[in-house]
Amino acid sequence: MKKVTMMFVFAFLMVSIFSVSLAEAAKPKKAEKGGSNSALESNLKTYFSEKIPYANITAVKVIKVGDVVSVKRRQVLTNKIIEDLERPVLVNIKGKCKYSDTIINENVKQVLHKNEWGEWALGQGTQTEDSIVSGMLSATFDVQKCPSLETGRMQKENLQRFVKNKDMTVIDTQTNLMWAAKDNGRDIEWADAKSYCDNYRGDGYTGWRMPTEDELAELYGEVNSHPIYMSDCGKSAQLTKLIHLTCSWVWTSETRSSKAYIFGFDDGKGAWRDQSYAGKARVLPVRSKE
Repeated sequence: MKKVTMMFVFAFLMVSIFSVSLAEAAKPKKAEKGGSNSALESNLKTYFSEKIPYANITAVKVIKVGDVVSVKRRQVLTNKIIEDLERPVLVNIKGKCKYSDTIINENVKQVLHKNEWGEWALGQGTQTEDSIVSGMLSATFDVQKCPSLETGRMQKENLQRFVKNKDMTVIDTQTNLMWAAKDNGRDIEWADAKSYCDNYRGDGYTGWRMPTEDELAELYGEVNSHPIYMSDCGKSAQLTKLIHLTCSWVWTSETRSSKAYIFGFDDGKGAWRDQSYAGKARVLPVRSKE
């Protein structure tokens, strides 16, 4: 009887210990101090420091890591199908351009590849020229570009060239033209754009008109002579930040039959459009400084 009792007590203790172990295992584990992504963030900081020229990258923080995806790709040379494990990662990059005052604060999506050591790192996978058979993940790398030393010098010279006159006007000291500090702010046809300029009274001045192609090209300047910023419609604009464009296409005064010339501040090129065209077209009034 005593032996049976001892066996019962022993069994009871074993069940109790097992139950406690299961309960402990079910508890969520706390993240290690310093964050479980610290090693990955360090590697990403090194990667982006090499990827973005003329920039000082101060921090890279992992915002979100996605699920693991099996990606199969066919090698170009051997025609062999290789299976890789990949996962998307969203990171925030912070830094500053070395030769300008531009601040870098961007969120980008990248693809992590499991390397031969079993570590997650930016690697091959979908980032090669091999053809994808299944499971492709996409990556984005649309971050603020930093100017070189020479381009940075040109941009600083242009910052001195343009002077904010009052609340609604900017003066180009090189051409002696006075520009409106912002465009009309909405899609507009050529005839309405001309009327807008004729009736514009920015900072109380009169004598406003539509700009010529050459004047807009001069405002655009040489490639990289101005920092690039994103307009409200999502198109890039390359001109002084003292002048705000809500979209990159701006009407000129030049006409040809039923068409008019429109200038693009995203690439410095233009095109002839029907005067009735209004899609993402803007107008920027100009007048002589005198």
